[in-house]
Amino acid sequence: MKLLIVEDEIEIRNGIKNVIDWTSNNIIICGTAENGKEALKLINDLEPDIMLLDIRMPVMNGLEVLKHLTEINSNVKSIILSGYDDFSYVQQALQLGVCDYLLKPCEPNEILSTVLRVKKIIEEELTKEELFNKYTSHLKENLILIREKFLLRLINNKVDFNNNIHTIFNKYEINLSMNNILVTILTFDDYPNKKHDIYNNDIELLKFAIKNISNEVINENFNTEYIELEEQIIIINNVPKSKYIQFVQTLTAIKQQIKKHLGFTITICVGRTYDTIENINFSYQDAQQALSQKFWLGSDSIVEYNCNEDFNSDNFKYPLSNEKEILLLITSVVPNDNDIHSKVDSFFEYLILNNSTTDFVLHCGLMLGLSIYKVYIEKKIDKSSFDDNIFRYIDKIRKCDTLKSLKNILFDLIKNIIQDLTITQYSNKSVNLAISFISKNYHKDISLETVANYVNVTPSYLSSLFKKHCGINFIEYLHKLRIQKACEIMKKDVWIKGYELAHRVGYNEERYFYRIFKKITGLTPTQFKETI
Repeated sequence: MKLLIVEDEIEIRNGIKNVIDWTSNNIIICGTAENGKEALKLINDLEPDIMLLDIRMPVMNGLEVLKHLTEINSNVKSIILSGYDDFSYVQQALQLGVCDYLLKPCEPNEILSTVLRVKKIIEEELTKEELFNKYTSHLKENLILIREKFLLRLINNKVDFNNNIHTIFNKYEINLSMNNILVTILTFDDYPNKKHDIYNNDIELLKFAIKNISNEVINENFNTEYIELEEQIIIINNVPKSKYIQFVQTLTAIKQQIKKHLGFTITICVGRTYDTIENINFSYQDAQQALSQKFWLGSDSIVEYNCNEDFNSDNFKYPLSNEKEILLLITSVVPNDNDIHSKVDSFFEYLILNNSTTDFVLHCGLMLGLSIYKVYIEKKIDKSSFDDNIFRYIDKIRKCDTLKSLKNILFDLIKNIIQDLTITQYSNKSVNLAISFISKNYHKDISLETVANYVNVTPSYLSSLFKKHCGINFIEYLHKLRIQKACEIMKKDVWIKGYELAHRVGYNEERYFYRIFKKITGLTPTQFKETI
């Protein structure tokens, strides 16, 4: 802390400077002056924190110094020195902002304690200033986040409009006027499943890119603020009703630019313009209602608020007969794609004709998906090999945001199930034919290729079917069947010769037959005969 001593009497000036232990109190005497004019020069050059200032001095007295410091808004804190007969000067000095005053003659301890008291005031002010600067800095660093939080409260009607909104807008640097408020909601199509490799699937980076494109197009004509809310970007604009059509054209341009430069589509849902900022939540509600219509109108579109929507909950009925037709389709002869599309379209046309809400349509789609899955479980012959994709289809149905995507998911689900059931039925038919052929021809010289040709499949495919349905491969199955038949023959004719038995069950070499027999039964043919 720097101290300047301004005193015309040299003895007093040197006494204050030398008698008091300033150093141990962290105070530096940065200079001394014998008149006000000299003091002002030193203040300008040395920038002291505290000044001990005598009232009565030649050339320029203390009051004149204080007046000049007031005019230039100097930060130096002043303590005046005066005699008993100078009290009128003291009053003027206090009016000019001095911190304290001392009456001459002064004791060193009195001077030191007064300076230390002013030093403490300066330190407290510096602490407050540091805190203020810190908070101001943090405010600037987090201004975007703070502004978005305030705007989010604003559109949700959680702001007290009795407060000075203008002041808050200025404080948070909000680029909006108080009139002609309109809210739009921008949503990603197919969020969050859409993959954009060029952005490493970083949704925040995508939002940043979208806002940049929007700024280039929209800010030329309309004041704009943005709020990021999960998969949405909420845009607030000042749009006079006379410029609404121009505004929608601007939104169309934004949509086209995003598709061109970023390679994906968005849907923009538009509320209505309201005269004052107090009604901003109504415009937001309008935009949300328009968002619900995205389900019907599809993606890559601009959806404007429609106040004529009227749904009658009494008409919300599940299209059970249409569901039955779809389930019959699954269990019938393999249908073509047109049949599937036709039945799915009929299911939803019933709901549309009955003015069903988006939520009810989604619930019906989910119920249809579960009914399809139930048929799949009942018809699946091999219960150990269900298609795990079925569960993912059900989850996709729950997250659908357009009617078109819901129809497509159900179409894919039905087609997937029909294909899986067809393959399973065909596989079992092939295995049954193969087993029947082997049962009739096991005693002959047959191979995997022989049986595969009869069943009309490839040898490798038949081998995989045997492993899947029988738990063993073709050769193992043939050996087990032949040894089983050999055991049955020996039970009827215990005296049959070994070579004759081998030939009767399909083996040309007696020794090979003996080895396979012992491998499967654990006994030789002779030992087996002894157990009969």
